[in-house]
Amino acid sequence: MIILDQKQVKELITMEQAIEINEDVYVSFSTGKSTVPLRTNMELDSPDHFFLTMPGFVEDLEGLGVKLVTSFPENVEKGIPAIQAVIMLFDTTNGNPIALMDGTFITALRTGAVTGVATKYLARGNASTLAVIGTGGMAPAQLEATSCVRDLTKVYVYNRTVSKAEAFIGDMSKQYPDIEFELKLTPQEALADADIVVTSTAANKPLVKYKWLKKGAHVNAIGGFNRYIQEIDENVLANASAKTVDGISAASVTGDIVVPIEQNVISSTDLVEIGTLIDQKRKARNHEDDITYFKSVGLSSQDVAVAVKILQLAQEKGVGQNVSL
Repeated sequence: MIILDQKQVKELITMEQAIEINEDVYVSFSTGKSTVPLRTNMELDSPDHFFLTMPGFVEDLEGLGVKLVTSFPENVEKGIPAIQAVIMLFDTTNGNPIALMDGTFITALRTGAVTGVATKYLARGNASTLAVIGTGGMAPAQLEATSCVRDLTKVYVYNRTVSKAEAFIGDMSKQYPDIEFELKLTPQEALADADIVVTSTAANKPLVKYKWLKKGAHVNAIGGFNRYIQEIDENVLANASAKTVDGISAASVTGDIVVPIEQNVISSTDLVEIGTLIDQKRKARNHEDDITYFKSVGLSSQDVAVAVKILQLAQEKGVGQNVSL
C-alpha cells in the first residue's frame, strides 16, 4: 500500500486536471455509471461537530474507496483546518487496500474543481468579477478554479472576521497579481457587482439574498452539508433559471435545499444534476440577465476519481511510502 502525505498530493495534481476529472465524474454519476451511497453524517458531541463517511465506486476508472471526514469549525481559531480528511483506495479485483492519502487537500481541491465545472457551464461567458463569501480553508481553491474557467479582473471579498478577509486578500494578491482584490464589510456590498458568487461558510442564516444579486449572476453554494446551514436565500432558488446540484439526493439534506422545499418555494423536481445538464447539453439560461445556481455537497465518486489519478501519477513518478499492513 502506498501512503501519500499532503505535500506529495499537492505536487502531483493540478486544478486544471481536477476540473477535467470532475466534469467526467459528474456525467458518470448522473448517467448511472458510478455507485455513490448517501454519505453518513454522524453528529458528535455538538451540532457543530461531525464525522462523515463517504464510500464510492467508479467502475470505468477501477476506482473503489472511501473518504473519512471530520468537521470542527472552531479549529480555525487554533490554526487547524475545520475540515480534515483521509482517503483510502482499494483494488477492485481483490479488495486489497492499495493507497492511503491525505484527503484534506483533495477535499479543497475537488470542491474548488466542482465550482470550476459549474461556473464553466452556468456563468456568462464574459463574467469577470467574483464575490468570495467566506475566506476559510476552501476559499483559495474556489478562487483558483474560477480563474481557470473565466478571465477574472476583480474579486470582492467578505468574511465575518475582517482580519481574516484581509489576510486572504494579502495572500491571494501575491498569487494573482493581475486581479484586483477589494475588501467588503457586508455580503450585500460584495454581491453588488459580482458576475460570479462563491459561498463557503457555515452560516445558519442566508448571506446571499436574491435582491442583492447582480443581473445575470451565477451563484455557487458550497459551504453547507446539513440542514442547519443555509447560505443562500430561498428566493435565489425560486428565481434561478437553472437550479443545479451535484446529486439530488445528497443536496436535498442541506438547508439551502430543504428550506425552499419545505416553504413550497421549489420542489425537488425543479432540481437538475449538473452531470445531466452537461450530458444532455441543456441550456442554463434563456436571457443574459437570468440568475443561475449550483449547490454542491460533494460526491464520494469525485474524491475517489481524483485519488485514483493521484495514485497513478505517484506510481509513475515513484512518489510515496510503500508499506505492508
